[in-house]
Formats: sequence, structure tokens, C-alpha cells
Amino acid sequence: MNKAKERAREILDLYLNAVRTLDFVRSVILVGSLSDDTYTGNAGSDIDLVHIVSDEVDYYFAKKQIAEFIGKVEDATD
Repeated sequence: MNKAKERAREILDLYLNAVRTLDFVRSVILVGSLSDDTYTGNAGSDIDLVHIVSDEVDYYFAKKQIAEFIGKVEDATD
């Protein structure tokens, strides 16, 4: 596995460990190039995730909380 892909998986693991604390997140699905093994790590590469959340939580609240967690992991991993 190339270094960029290894780093992306490390970042993904950090994020998943953090987002587990949000009780309204039911599932996180990895999609895109990292999921189908075409991830290159070139400029513009990203980690694509789909979040499944409880229908009992306010959509905008959930979106804001998830965005904050993403921001924290981005800040922590540069």
C-alpha cells in the first residue's frame, strides 16, 4: 500500500474513533476511491464518507456535529 493510502486510512481510523461518541450516528460508509482501491493521494484527494444518522435527531444539528468532528480531525492531522 502506498504511503498516501496508508495515511488516509490512519486519518479515517482517527475519525471513526472520534465519531463513535455521537450516539445519533448509526453507521459510516466509506465510498469513493479509498473504498475501491483507486485512491492515489494526489492533490485534491479526499476521504468520502456517508453518514447514516438516527431519524430522531434534527438534521441540521447532526450535520453541524459531524462537520465539527471532521474539522477536529483535519486540524489534528493537518
